[in-house]
Amino acid sequence: RDLHSFPTRRSSDLVMLLMGGQRSGKTELSARTQVEIINEIEAGVFFDFHMTKDRSVADHQKQVFNYLPLAWKRGKRTAGEYFKYTEHGGFSGQAFNTPSGGGGFFRTARQDRDTALQGTEGDGYCFDEKIPVDWITETMARKSTRDARVLVLFTPLWGRTPTVQLFVDGAV
Repeated sequence: RDLHSFPTRRSSDLVMLLMGGQRSGKTELSARTQVEIINEIEAGVFFDFHMTKDRSVADHQKQVFNYLPLAWKRGKRTAGEYFKYTEHGGFSGQAFNTPSGGGGFFRTARQDRDTALQGTEGDGYCFDEKIPVDWITETMARKSTRDARVLVLFTPLWGRTPTVQLFVDGAV
């Protein structure tokens, strides 16, 4: 698929492994897709997982902030809305709430899976780089409750990891 045409409408088959070199646009596509999720779906929620908090702040959170509507960045806050971002620290609390009741949550693969992933119910999930395969399989089981979109980003520096193997086994 064309990098700029990742489907944003609900569909049960929206799970994608996106492999590409460094600076190939994977993170930008992910950020744009996540913002589209929370804009299109009433109270839409996404969960974004990176390898470390520092990388999440520097890469993903910065890109997501860039795609958020200007009104959210500068506007007055409603009672349920929580939104504070700095380039140095990312989103305060590693999360934000939108005017529609949705939001974004940033987590890392270094967290315990049971505390980082268990109980999540999102409309979108993004995983970047060396995410353990059991995190992906757990998400695949969870995604059906909200027909969530799942995007797995991977720069092939580590070869064929178990997570990549999950996607390529049986591929044509």
